[in-house]
Amino acid sequence: MEGLAYNDSAYFVIRGEGAGESIMAFERTDTSSGGGVTLNAPADNYESILSGVEFNATATIPGATLINMSLWHNATGTFELNQTNSTIDLTTNITTFDANFGVGEYSWNIQGCDSDGDCGFGESNRTIKIANLIENSQTYTSPTVEGTSNPFIVNVTYTSANWNVITGILTYNNTEYSGTKSGTGDTILFTSSTAAPNVDTQTNVTFYWTMGINKCFWNNLH
Repeated sequence: MEGLAYNDSAYFVIRGEGAGESIMAFERTDTSSGGGVTLNAPADNYESILSGVEFNATATIPGATLINMSLWHNATGTFELNQTNSTIDLTTNITTFDANFGVGEYSWNIQGCDSDGDCGFGESNRTIKIANLIENSQTYTSPTVEGTSNPFIVNVTYTSANWNVITGILTYNNTEYSGTKSGTGDTILFTSSTAAPNVDTQTNVTFYWTMGINKCFWNNLH
């Protein structure tokens, strides 16, 4: 048997994810001759503000025929079968799946089954994260000169159609400074400038950005 031949070393990993919640990850070891499932996309630790995600995998089946491939994930709280695709281009053995997720972090994998009755997953589970807001970058001047006004800039992406108010506050040396918003659409910059401290008082200062998104409604009062 030269298809998706997997040994009996399959195991379950239970990992606590907060009070009363657990995630079940299923992994197998490939012992076939060049056979197995390769997860193509998305990359591990993929982040997006969009609820819809496209998954893509390739199966290598020496000596057998690929029958179907299935997407597994834990969006329900349990790692389980989500959907199966039996319509596969046998010239490439590449299969795609589309699935929607709420805001959160999820584990996923793709399983392939062949004409010998063997089934197997990709080498290890991957993670996706769906967020309301994603930080693209932060920039600031370092090193700097005491007393110099230094700009701090954060670049974020969010779904502007869902959130009509977005704010950014820089906390620098335990003091809050409002950020000035620039840009349009889903990618926004916030800039805030502060004076560098004197070197005889402090040389290392903690700072961070706090982002807020809200959906507000206005009514005209007469």
